[in-house]
Amino acid sequence: MTTYVNDTFTGTNGTALSAHAGETGASWTLLSDPSGSSALQIQGNKLQQVGTATVFALYRASGTPASSDYGCLINMVVSAALPASCSWGPGVRFASAAVTGYFALYDSNVSAWQIYRANAGAFETVGGTYSQALSVATYAVKLSAAGTGATVTLTLNIDGTDRLVVTDTSASRITSTGFAGFWWSQSAASTAMQFDSVVADDGAGGVALSSGSATVTALSNTTISLSCGAAS
Repeated sequence: MTTYVNDTFTGTNGTALSAHAGETGASWTLLSDPSGSSALQIQGNKLQQVGTATVFALYRASGTPASSDYGCLINMVVSAALPASCSWGPGVRFASAAVTGYFALYDSNVSAWQIYRANAGAFETVGGTYSQALSVATYAVKLSAAGTGATVTLTLNIDGTDRLVVTDTSASRITSTGFAGFWWSQSAASTAMQFDSVVADDGAGGVALSSGSATVTALSNTTISLSCGAAS
């Protein structure tokens, strides 16, 4: 595998993400919510939210994948009870300057993961839900995309096990290569969620792929509304 994005968020405390560059292909572009752009900062060589500013953000990395089949892995560190109405997760096929792409998010209101598609700011679920109560621990969370034809397959892998495998066959499916990135939506002043690293590679599989425990779905797309931090 070729790694084209690698960011361990090593840097001076208080450095805003917008002013930070990671080790490989990791200069970050904010695709939404410029009002909260200074709230995500480096602290203790991790990315976290600082202060009370509301963040509703999609960020993309600068590294360019070799093909449309790739994955984005985030080591997500939970250090305390997560605040309500917040969500975080990795993304793929993000547009260069628009709120378009696929992303998986953990919704703290319902303690569950889902995969979404955004097209020019319009959000829909692609299908499937994986329930998981995140306790104090580090979680390796990877979203991968494969396919550029009539079907796009999206895989959510958590700690080496595929938890959701969904297909997008809609007319709105995203087939362009795009960029890796992440979703961060948080309205509460809390440092309970931190990102230890973001890595993107040209393999569309999960982390130490497991053949079991996958939830395979091809559900009808559902239009959703996303308020700050919560999906409904």
